[in-house]
Amino acid sequence: MKGTGRVGKTIVFAWTTLCTLAAVPQTAFAFQAHGGPEGLYVHQGAHLFLILSLIIFLFNIRRSRLEAEKAWRLLSAGALLLTLWNTWAFAGHVVETFIPESMLVVLPDRIVPSFQVNSWREAAYYVLKMDHLLCLPALIFFCAGLRKLHSSFQENGTGKKGGRP
Repeated sequence: MKGTGRVGKTIVFAWTTLCTLAAVPQTAFAFQAHGGPEGLYVHQGAHLFLILSLIIFLFNIRRSRLEAEKAWRLLSAGALLLTLWNTWAFAGHVVETFIPESMLVVLPDRIVPSFQVNSWREAAYYVLKMDHLLCLPALIFFCAGLRKLHSSFQENGTGKKGGRP
């Protein structure tokens, strides 16, 4: 949004906020099914592929000694946390297959089901479903690294059209 003033950015922010609020549903359920075993297999395969990709990314950052720059250290921290998050989520999906549907109970006068914890499996499932505690910091580190990298490109003049490659 280069070239737009403060007023333009405020209008875009307000418009985006209004559109987002208009799309908010009345109820939101926190359970997501992957539709049969095939959906889970593909989803788990995607987790494994991302884990492998992030490990290769981390290895290449370390091998090329880019971690000397702060932007790459931030990207590396984000990639490491994303790798841990993917491993955490993968384990959560595995444990989920051992949880019977009878553990989800709809209490009287409630719409959203409650979760009964009767054994270590349900407790593990409950803890592993808190994967956002790793994902959010990972994305913050990754975003901060990308911003730092972008600003360093802008300072060096490589971010401009027709600039040095």
